Amino acid sequence: MKISKDKKLLLLYRLKFINAFRVLFYPYMKYKRKRLLRNYYECGYGDRLLPLKNKFDGKRCFIIGNGPSLTPEDLDKVKNEYTFATNKIFYIFDRTSWRPTFYCCMDMNAFEMLEDKIALSDTEYKFLNARTHQKFNQDDKFDKTIYYLLNCLENKIYLNVKKRALDEPVVSENVNEFVYQNGTVTFTAIQLAFFMGFKEIYLLGIDHNYPLTRMASGKIISNENKNESYFEGMPKTDYQPGYSFYTATKCYQAARSYADAHGIKIINATRGGKLEVFERADFDSLFESTEEN
Repeated sequence: MKISKDKKLLLLYRLKFINAFRVLFYPYMKYKRKRLLRNYYECGYGDRLLPLKNKFDGKRCFIIGNGPSLTPEDLDKVKNEYTFATNKIFYIFDRTSWRPTFYCCMDMNAFEMLEDKIALSDTEYKFLNARTHQKFNQDDKFDKTIYYLLNCLENKIYLNVKKRALDEPVVSENVNEFVYQNGTVTFTAIQLAFFMGFKEIYLLGIDHNYPLTRMASGKIISNENKNESYFEGMPKTDYQPGYSFYTATKCYQAARSYADAHGIKIINATRGGKLEVFERADFDSLFESTEEN
């Protein structure tokens, strides 16, 4: 019986939470991480990011999540703005003329499912986990729109996966050296926005609300009032509870502290949701002056 690609990825995801499995593959994972670090610097991937530092100084941008509150109509409103989008955003493209300026995918399971869509996307800037570099850095597939990011947690090996959930977030000021990615790719997008010089960052479609979430203790909490995690039209996949809510909240708090200390505004313009770390703004009000003109 042939097992589908999605089921294989789901099985691998489950295995990652079994400590015995992690111990068994410790030597192999250690070897892969050392090779990843060596390749990243030898290939000069960090140097490629340097021209983006402060390139958009003083501008505003929107970071788009994949939450159920996201609508094609809202995306149409930001089609003339600088926008970051992530992961499965491609599944809403057939309902909007908007396309993101920047695309980011750091989760390897998500990348495996989206590799073909990422390759075909005409997005100007694509930021991917450095672990994917062999997919697109061959002579016949080289894509100059792709930039590789080194997740600092890739160099830490957690035999007990709970310890990773307890890791304290770090805001990278030099994403050409590393980014911190844990719990949500949105935090990586925020670090990129900081690095590029954006001074006003608006969040949209980041509901921060999951049907199931795994707490730092490992306990799984069920949200009985929430059945959907993604915008309408997203293909249904088996939802596996990670530490997303717990770790993402800590990442958002770190981003808020950094932004406050550096004169950067992060405003949550999501319609509803449970993200209360940042000040909120009515999304429609952000475009009133433009509509009046």
